[in-house]
Amino acid sequence: MTINPVNTLNPAPPVLQSTEAPAQTHVQAKAQVSAQAQAQVNQSQQTEAQAFIANSQPAPAQSQPNQAVQLSATTQQLMQAAKTADANNEFDQKKVDRLRKSISEGTYAINNKQLASKFLELEKLLGKQGAT
Repeated sequence: MTINPVNTLNPAPPVLQSTEAPAQTHVQAKAQVSAQAQAQVNQSQQTEAQAFIANSQPAPAQSQPNQAVQLSATTQQLMQAAKTADANNEFDQKKVDRLRKSISEGTYAINNKQLASKFLELEKLLGKQGAT
C-alpha cells in the first residue's frame, strides 16, 4: 500500500492506492494514515518552531570601548541642579518620627486656622494660574 504525502500548504486528505491484496481493514488503514499525517504535522511544527527561535535570537552585543557620549548644555545643567538639590536636601528624620508617633497615639493636634490659611493660599495660586 502506498500513501501520497500530505501537502502542508494545501491540506487534502491522503489518498490510499492499494497495490496489494486488502490485508488491512478500512479502520486500520485510516488509523495508519492518520498517524502518518500527524507525524508530518508534528515535524512541520517543530521545523517552524526551530526557525522562529533561530530568527528571534538577539545579535550579540558588540563592545566599542572608544565611543564617547556628549551631553547637551541643558542636560549638564539639569544634572548639576539635581546634584545640588540632593546635597541641600534637609530631611529631618527625627521630626518625621515624632509626627508619626503622635499621629499613631492620637495626640497630634491640627491647627484648623493654619490649615484653612494654607488652603486659601493654594486656591489663590491656582486661581492666578488659571487666569493666565
